[in-house]
Amino acid sequence: MEKQCISDSMSWQGKAVPGGCISGSVNSISESHEQQEIAVRSGWDRVRYVLSFEACLLMIIAPVAAFFLEREATDVGALAVVLSIKAMLMNMIYNYFYDRFDIRRGVVPSQRTGRQRLVHAVGFELSLTLTSLPLVCWWLSVDVLEALIMDAVIMAFIVFYTYVFTLIYDRLFPVIQPGQAQNTENA
Repeated sequence: MEKQCISDSMSWQGKAVPGGCISGSVNSISESHEQQEIAVRSGWDRVRYVLSFEACLLMIIAPVAAFFLEREATDVGALAVVLSIKAMLMNMIYNYFYDRFDIRRGVVPSQRTGRQRLVHAVGFELSLTLTSLPLVCWWLSVDVLEALIMDAVIMAFIVFYTYVFTLIYDRLFPVIQPGQAQNTENA
């Protein structure tokens, strides 16, 4: 695979990315001053992540929210599905750009530190809150303050959930970095 280095910027999928090299692989980027490639998740891996994340979250959140809100499970469940679909789309977009942000800083996305994972999770939840609040107010016929309180409780749980889920996912499905030996067991 040919590696192309550009002094002040690099091109990745036809877009300029500051300071680095790019290999022939669409899913790996490296910093020019370090000459270290960083492989990132494929599109299909991101889809698997998002679908499993949302499915597990729905199984936890929908019945619990219906109980605490004293609403019909079908009503809260339908809202949860709508919000989940929105979250899935936002998740793929957010993680795509956040991975690029990490790479520019020389951070391997699947090997974030605890602090980096926390910043990632909080940022994602804040973006979801800003886009979900109007829908929640309308769907549940609550004012903004009530919706914010509900969201704060749910967001606190989801930040924790996102941290734990992503940590487990990264361990179950690691992104093998260039030059890193893949652990394979002979059966």
